[in-house]
Amino acid sequence: MVIAYNGSKTFTATPYSGYTADEWSLDGSVVQSGGTTYTLENIKANHTVTVSFAQAYGTLKVTLTPSSAKWRPSTSTTWLSSGTTISLIAYGDSSSYGLYFQSCLGYDTPSTMGGIHVYPDQLTTKSVTYSVLTRYVSLSGNDSSNTGKTSGSPWRTIKYAIKQVDTGGGGNLYFTPGDYSDESISLSDLITLDYMTNCKNTSSSAYVLIKPSQSVFPSNRVSFSGKFLFNQ
Repeated sequence: MVIAYNGSKTFTATPYSGYTADEWSLDGSVVQSGGTTYTLENIKANHTVTVSFAQAYGTLKVTLTPSSAKWRPSTSTTWLSSGTTISLIAYGDSSSYGLYFQSCLGYDTPSTMGGIHVYPDQLTTKSVTYSVLTRYVSLSGNDSSNTGKTSGSPWRTIKYAIKQVDTGGGGNLYFTPGDYSDESISLSDLITLDYMTNCKNTSSSAYVLIKPSQSVFPSNRVSFSGKFLFNQ
């Protein structure tokens, strides 16, 4: 291009998504780091202006509740602790990442989170709270066809509920009132129930009747919040 003697010219670089202008060079020597424009002034001779590009990076920080939970981006198979900050290629609005969450005892695992955008030289933060695991049991329930996740889709038996629920980290298990003594509950079952954060009868005026096995009742009886009757 032809520029008037002693004139100036501004050059503009347009990087592809995920890239940024890295270095501007004048006649083979670096004169500017970064920036999408470079201005050459006081032009009195022929010059060559070039620009190089590099992948653009931003950072992502994910905080989880409970803090013991772990996460990972869709680009990795390594689980990361809550509060970890990582560097990712910054695609801006043109592309996004997904977040995956590891199962955590006593909690329901959040669904995969998509649409996470990372921008060049910026920190993107996300906070995710796990829901405390809550399951329901009712004499009108069904172990094979119900999910146990709502009061409208309860499981039928206590023993099945115990098998399906990881209780090492707590959780909620609710029983509708009634006679569940058709199933004999072992000591390990009772201890598992006792580990639950909230294991109780859903009614304040009626009882849940439980029949522990002979080796449990009455010497190793475990107490619960709510109204439970133990029947030999």
